[in-house]
Amino acid sequence: MDQIRNVSEQTEDVLEKMSRPLKPCIPWVARALLVSTFIEDSVRILAQWQNQLYFLQAYRGFPWGVSHVFLLLNVLT
Repeated sequence: MDQIRNVSEQTEDVLEKMSRPLKPCIPWVARALLVSTFIEDSVRILAQWQNQLYFLQAYRGFPWGVSHVFLLLNVLT
C-alpha cells in the first residue's frame, strides 16, 4: 500500500510541475467554454425551431404564443 501511495505522490508532483504554466489560462478557458455552450444552445434552438415549438406545446403544455416568446428569449439572452 505504501508503494502505491509513493507512486501516487510522485505522479501528483510531476503533474503539478507540468501544469504550473497553464494555471493562468484556466479562467479564460473556462469562460470561453461557458460562452460557447450558450452560443451552441442558441444555434441548436434556431436550427430545430419547429421541433422545439412542438415539444413545448405538445409535451410541456405551453400555449401557442408563449412558446414562441420563450424560445426567442432563450436565443436572445
